[in-house]
Amino acid sequence: PAQAERVLDGMARDWTEPRLDTLVRVEFEDPDALDRWVDDPRAPEGRRLRAFPLAPGPGLHICAGSVPGVSVSSAIRGLIVGSPVLLKPGGGDRVLPAALIDILEEEGEVETAARILADAVECVEWTGGAGSLDETEALDGAAFVVVYGGGATIEAVRRAVAGSTPVVEYGHRMGVAVVGRGADLDTAAKALAAAVAVFDQRGCVSPQQVFTLGPLGGTERAAELAARSSEALAALEGSFPSGPLDEGLAGAVRQLRDATELRALAGDGAQVWGGDDLEWTVVLDPEPELRPSCGGRTIHVTPVGSEADLERILLPLGPHMQTVGVDGFDAGAAQGLAERLARIGASRVVPLDRIAFPPPWWIHDGQGPLRRLVRWSADGPV
Repeated sequence: PAQAERVLDGMARDWTEPRLDTLVRVEFEDPDALDRWVDDPRAPEGRRLRAFPLAPGPGLHICAGSVPGVSVSSAIRGLIVGSPVLLKPGGGDRVLPAALIDILEEEGEVETAARILADAVECVEWTGGAGSLDETEALDGAAFVVVYGGGATIEAVRRAVAGSTPVVEYGHRMGVAVVGRGADLDTAAKALAAAVAVFDQRGCVSPQQVFTLGPLGGTERAAELAARSSEALAALEGSFPSGPLDEGLAGAVRQLRDATELRALAGDGAQVWGGDDLEWTVVLDPEPELRPSCGGRTIHVTPVGSEADLERILLPLGPHMQTVGVDGFDAGAAQGLAERLARIGASRVVPLDRIAFPPPWWIHDGQGPLRRLVRWSADGPV
């Protein structure tokens, strides 16, 4: 209940008229282009522009179920750009899409605009997994596809649709954090714990590894941050308890803890903290390597000596790096760090306490979410 309430509060505020209006105005210099031809003041000769949905016809949105609310956000984006939506919610995200449709149906009894929206969105389900008849029919009838998921899911969709069918991909992403020498470790630990706890670390923005940066931020400082992060995660169990782990994830967490304890016995400096029932796990990894989390509120803490070292570690993650939370840098240093991180792939660099719940107008996987759903036409001199 606590997780559901926190997630619903965080997501639903972005489905309000003021927030969605801001999204449209951020993405389009002249939002009227979504409805009519508008003058393009940037062109050397007069011309008009118009934004149309990515392809004429319904867009099929295939959403993952790991984070509740993603399906509704995806549907709203499609409706904003004027596209009919066929929505395939993930297994863990069926309640909110059904609620959206119920609300539109109810409001549609008295409001024409709501009726139009209700007629433009439909939830679709299929059984039998990839390649089933229901899936094939849905993909064949889609003018374009928006798909959330891992590489295998996205590749399966690409193989199933015609080469001319546009596919908008939201693939696997990983979040990290960077804590500088100027950070208050207690404050940083609490912010980190909160970001890890939201979605139980299943979100694409959820941090999986945190780096303590600088020659004075070596193993001792990293160990202190790890210990305080464990304390902060423990404190959250009272008000924001972790969800149950399935058998596979529980096994992965136990294996990680056992391996870390063996490393500690071997004297490599590794340490591990965690809840007795696997509610959370914090690992101090003194080796400067990329350590993706197995999930389940599991965070790796790693000291690095310089920004160059950090860049070297994160470079292989580049195509999959989503959000980087930072703390402990003055304005100039933060700007320089953001430049480095963005160059190697980060879509979003934000303060540590702003990781969860990016606003509707965030740069989602490197692009504005509405602009990915439109195509432009020009009328006039070119």
